[in-house]
Amino acid sequence: MEVDKDLERQYRNKMMIIATLIIVYSISGGSLSPDFSLAGAKLSFSAPQNLVRLAVVVMLFFWWRHRQITVDVRHKIKVDAYHGCYIPDYLLRKIRENGTRNGSAMHGYSEGCLVGVKLTDDDQYEHDFISVQVMWARLLHITIYVIHSSREDRRPTASYEMTLTNFRDIIAIILPCWCSFARNAWSKPDFGDAILPTLVMVIAVISYLYN
Repeated sequence: MEVDKDLERQYRNKMMIIATLIIVYSISGGSLSPDFSLAGAKLSFSAPQNLVRLAVVVMLFFWWRHRQITVDVRHKIKVDAYHGCYIPDYLLRKIRENGTRNGSAMHGYSEGCLVGVKLTDDDQYEHDFISVQVMWARLLHITIYVIHSSREDRRPTASYEMTLTNFRDIIAIILPCWCSFARNAWSKPDFGDAILPTLVMVIAVISYLYN
């Protein structure tokens, strides 16, 4: 929605400005004077450090509101990263040998993130059409579904599924995912809109606590 984009931009800009000021103030060892001048009037504060604490609270509020209205964007970032993954040939063969035959790969899914992924070329599958999908229910809980059909008839003829438990197999999926995420962060604006503000907020909080 257009309204959500406008709200997202407002909360992001306000949060980034306050967070940047907190970072500069903290890393430079800043301190506030108890006396201020406003429109020619002199104001005195007995506890000026409370103004910095207030700025941190306001920053966290803007971050919280920004996070609430960027749920769809963050989900898109995750799905785009998953789409950049690929299944190594050795893992595909392992699934065919050790996976469950004709399990629930044809059924619907109610939780997690199910996306299609790329398949590295292999001549032994020249006459088959293979659809590979990966389900992330949690970061390290990965289930792979492989559906076979002929190129003449795309209707599924066999399916295999396997939940990964071997560390090497998990890394073989996660590493390309993180590389895909890094490429998207560099080339697409979604990262700067939805993820970068959180990183800046974390830096601001840490710098303030260590000041």
